[in-house]
Amino acid sequence: MEMIKNFSPRLYQQTILGTAARANTLVVLPTGMGKTAVAFMLAAQRLHHYPKSKILMLAPTKPLCEQHIESFRNHLNINQEKIVLFTGDVSPEKRGEMWEDAQVVVSTPQCVTGDTIIYTKNGPITIKDFVESFELSKKKYGNKIGFHANIEKNVLGFAKNSITYVNATNVWKLPAKKIIHIKTEMKHSLKCTPEHPLLTINDSGRIKWKKSEDLKEGDYIATPSKIEILSQKIDLYFEFQTSNLRLVDTELINILFRKLQEKGPVDKKYYNYKRRSMPLNTFFADAKKVKLDLPDFLLITNKTGKSTPLRLPHYLNEDLSYILGAMLADGHIGNRSSAHGNEVVYSELFYKTILNQFIKKVKLVFGIKPSTINSKKGAIYYSTVLALVLDKLGVPKGNKSKIIRVPKFIFNSKKSEISSFLSGVINADGDGHKNMFRVCSISKNFIFDLKWLFLTLGIDSLIAFNPSKKGKMRGGTINCSESFHLVISGQDNLQKMILFDELDENKKKNAKIKRVGIKKHGTRSKDILPVKEALRLAYQEHRKNGGKTIDQFRIAYSAGYLSKNYLKKNLPLLKSEKAKELLNILEKPLRWVKIKEIESIPYKGFVYDLTVEKEHNFITNFLVSHNTVENDIINDRVKLQNVSCLIIDEAHHATGEYAYVWIADRYEKTSKYARILGLTASPGSDLETVKQVCTNLKIEKVEVRTDKDHDMKPYIQDVKLNWMPVDFPEEYKLVQKYLKDCRKSKLLEAQGLGYCNDPDARKTDLLKLQGELIKKISMGEKDFDAMRAMSLVAEALKVEHGIELLECQGVHQCSEYLEGIQKQAITSKTKAVKHLMLDTNFKSALYHAQKLVENNVEHPKMIKLKEMLKDITEDKKAIIFTQFRDSANLIVKNLDEMNIKSHVFVGQAKKKGVGFNQKKQKEILDQFRNGEFQILVATSVAEEGLDIPKVDEVIFYEPVPSAIRAIQRRGRTGRLEKGEVSILMTAGTRDEGYKWSAHHKEKRMYRNLDTLKSDFTLVQEQQNKTLDQFIPKDQVVAIVADHREKNNRVVKELMELGVSVKTEQLISADYVVSGKVGVELKKVPDFVASIIDRRLLDQMRELKQNFEKSVLIIEGEEDIFSIRQVHANAIWGMLASIALGFNIPILYTKNPKDTASLLAVMAKREQDTGRSYSLHAGKPVSDIEQQEFFLSSIPNMGLVNARRLLEYFGSIKSVVGSSSEDFVKIDGIGKKTAERLVEFFEKEYIFKK
Repeated sequence: MEMIKNFSPRLYQQTILGTAARANTLVVLPTGMGKTAVAFMLAAQRLHHYPKSKILMLAPTKPLCEQHIESFRNHLNINQEKIVLFTGDVSPEKRGEMWEDAQVVVSTPQCVTGDTIIYTKNGPITIKDFVESFELSKKKYGNKIGFHANIEKNVLGFAKNSITYVNATNVWKLPAKKIIHIKTEMKHSLKCTPEHPLLTINDSGRIKWKKSEDLKEGDYIATPSKIEILSQKIDLYFEFQTSNLRLVDTELINILFRKLQEKGPVDKKYYNYKRRSMPLNTFFADAKKVKLDLPDFLLITNKTGKSTPLRLPHYLNEDLSYILGAMLADGHIGNRSSAHGNEVVYSELFYKTILNQFIKKVKLVFGIKPSTINSKKGAIYYSTVLALVLDKLGVPKGNKSKIIRVPKFIFNSKKSEISSFLSGVINADGDGHKNMFRVCSISKNFIFDLKWLFLTLGIDSLIAFNPSKKGKMRGGTINCSESFHLVISGQDNLQKMILFDELDENKKKNAKIKRVGIKKHGTRSKDILPVKEALRLAYQEHRKNGGKTIDQFRIAYSAGYLSKNYLKKNLPLLKSEKAKELLNILEKPLRWVKIKEIESIPYKGFVYDLTVEKEHNFITNFLVSHNTVENDIINDRVKLQNVSCLIIDEAHHATGEYAYVWIADRYEKTSKYARILGLTASPGSDLETVKQVCTNLKIEKVEVRTDKDHDMKPYIQDVKLNWMPVDFPEEYKLVQKYLKDCRKSKLLEAQGLGYCNDPDARKTDLLKLQGELIKKISMGEKDFDAMRAMSLVAEALKVEHGIELLECQGVHQCSEYLEGIQKQAITSKTKAVKHLMLDTNFKSALYHAQKLVENNVEHPKMIKLKEMLKDITEDKKAIIFTQFRDSANLIVKNLDEMNIKSHVFVGQAKKKGVGFNQKKQKEILDQFRNGEFQILVATSVAEEGLDIPKVDEVIFYEPVPSAIRAIQRRGRTGRLEKGEVSILMTAGTRDEGYKWSAHHKEKRMYRNLDTLKSDFTLVQEQQNKTLDQFIPKDQVVAIVADHREKNNRVVKELMELGVSVKTEQLISADYVVSGKVGVELKKVPDFVASIIDRRLLDQMRELKQNFEKSVLIIEGEEDIFSIRQVHANAIWGMLASIALGFNIPILYTKNPKDTASLLAVMAKREQDTGRSYSLHAGKPVSDIEQQEFFLSSIPNMGLVNARRLLEYFGSIKSVVGSSSEDFVKIDGIGKKTAERLVEFFEKEYIFKK
């Protein structure tokens, strides 16, 4: 073949090529047997036949793509510059240009950096910590390979004219090479990728999302001015469930004792408890058993019982909130106990009224007085129990100034409690100046927390930073630490501050505030609406509509008075639709801040993103950010019609919603000369799964080669397989017994409650039972037995994992896992974790596991492994695979002690602070390839897609139950030379089950492949009806989708059905099938979530107001009653309200394909040629809306471009009379669009009867 260079094909590769040239083919070849060679040979053949076509190859990881690029450039005899790699690092526009010039494209979204702060129900958290708190798995995102997890969590976002919780459904962690750093005049700072959109407003009052790379200094972006979140009653007893404090209320203890006696025998310890005191954690646990009503406060002391008792309130109140704020700002807890007990100090020395206020509140809440009042220290309490209580509630002991944070529960408390907390902070360590308040701290996190808190009260603030410097005090020089300042100013903010009843009058006086308002009237505020041009238009429209001259408005406009307060008073005076639009903008809980600095900087690291369904935005560093995924195919940057061959590597991924599936389907339907080649070493053991892969990739032929085939034998290297059984050590059996007894006791108790048939149930059965219990409870049944059973099953599953670690990995890994549960029991609210730490068997297992670790009792696998490798020569290479990172680190540690050079190799997800990005992974592999170390100790990340030419041995530290993974692991050796595979297995444990599971799956896979090879029939999905029966091919059916739906599968399915889909920013509805009909689409989880966050009724109300006919579609086959813990009556009630209250019909679909079919039929019915129809969201009312309506109806125009044209030219007449040269001057209008517009305006109308 003249287009191939530096390559001589093998006989089996030529045979496979002959098949692939004639039909869509799935190629199954062992790893290292030249699948990529088949790919570039077929690419050469297709380019020879179709010289103007392109080749598109897809691979799941960037390293694989880079390997393929190298192979194509080495062996394909075409211009090297015509072979390109698409990654997310290249801008979408640049990818579009590259596509036009390329012949071969190998391809693999918009985010913020990890230090960016977002707001969750637990308060502020960095997006990095939030994302990495979930179990991440590798997944393709646009053109990048990143890390992903499905979630159901609330984060703060902009929804329906309020800053409130929105539902995040996915988290992403992705690599980036360049970021944009934005700073505003209000001291906001955000680092994000160039494509990351922010909410902006222009001089004409248009609000739109704009990519950060398109922003410039002087632009205005949105920040929240008020947060709307539901407050909660904070149960403080919950915070002390695991406390080692003691209850000293003997009367209450005796009540509990008698109730326990009614249930049966009582622990002997109670006879001592009822005379003295009892552990608080025991009290809470036993009180729960007998359903004891808990009093408003508990009398408690420290664990020794020597500290003077104090009262612990049941619920958070305003006085306690004030105390916590004051102690965090200017209090101190000694971290050592003196003869008097721990020292708790409140250091107010200047204002006696503030000191007395604090003392009074401590007496009201805790019932104790200060031990002494010191003129140099302040109020001092020698109370160990007070110190412990305050520490538990978030006031750290010792030197706390750099580590203080606002306690998490404060963020969800009542507004009155938040204002009391903030009053405590300001009184203790804030100050008032002329028309402002200020709080300073060296803790950046504390200041940012306070800013969030003030926003919940509708009070905005700015944060300033003072770097460290030298200062003078009492004639000497001192070092001043860096500090952060929270500044509150502005008329509205200060007016709200004076309503804080507990804020000291002296502080208010210093801030120059009077209760009648700010003394100076008309002061300009930075809280402005930067829309001077819009004001000119509004006033011009007012005069045009017969309005009188308003001198104060003209003067204010000329002087640039754009403050919101002024505009709210004066805009209602104008007879103008534009003025009404501006008033609506003023009602939004947004503040518009000017960009002061913006720069593009190189970046090496990860960025993070959330998927927020419906609203598609969340708050980042107090700025409103959009989450978006660019799709080159949907946006027509990659034109599949010109692709003569689509090559899909690791084709076994082509199942479910994986990107391969839709791309292959779209390609088959649009390409002029389609040919698909799928490549894999292991397509799966289940025949139905293999058939599904073939169906999804439109496969017509299957080419399978194994080491048994005659044309493969000359090239197959011998691979010796060794099973290495080891005995389970006697020393481990006691820990195993305690864990198994613990597990069994949990399931026996669940069985006694009627919810577990077998106390020896397998893990899969327990997971199934857990799902059934969740469903039962979420249906609204107040079945405490079911709740207890659910907790017991969760405990059993945790213990099950501990047993697996002990049996298959070792006591070190098991002990570390059990210790992790012990730590979680202190901080976590999860009942299963807390109950486990009260279990005698569990505690015994932990104790004995720790003893074995202290004595360094190794798992026999480790001993066997060291024995196998002790004589390894320097010219040998090996890979050791293990499931767990802890095992990988332990193996490397042991090899280091043997002076054997090795390196751990893990994925990008950071666990315990460790994760390797793709650059680091490549660096390690290069070192391995160059012989800088001998042994690579890897987790599953090394199973697929590594190009390591020479590995002498592969060692499995444990068997894997997956045939695909076992084949991928073994494929790392025996490529060019003989190899060896050794599998360590603990006899009599689940290791043996995993061994036989993988063995049988692999045999079944090859039997299935033989079946497919000899008698392959592609099973296409049979449909009773096709959409062609409803929509004739010559009829154009169009649907408008909200721009936030562009990545929804429904849009793709509509395109497959031949529907013309147009995306616009819709005020309400997700899809518009005509000017009369708007459709809101909710997936089952989102439907339930929107009931919880109370946005559903608002959405239905807006839908009804904007459309003559409204429809709600609920999509999904999930049980609507088991998604979240929502009472069934709440769901039924909401459905009834929608159907009867709003007269909105509710339709149900199973999946996106069903939804698309339903929408298409609805659109066809509405757009029948006998009817008049429009595709606009609601009917235009004002002149401006009608002008936009007219222009946006032009093909390929859209509302955004229509507005741009009208803003630039001023009228429709000017637009129609303009030339293509005029059009291209406008941002967003390219040359082709300009030429199409001129052609459209000049085209003669020919009516066809």
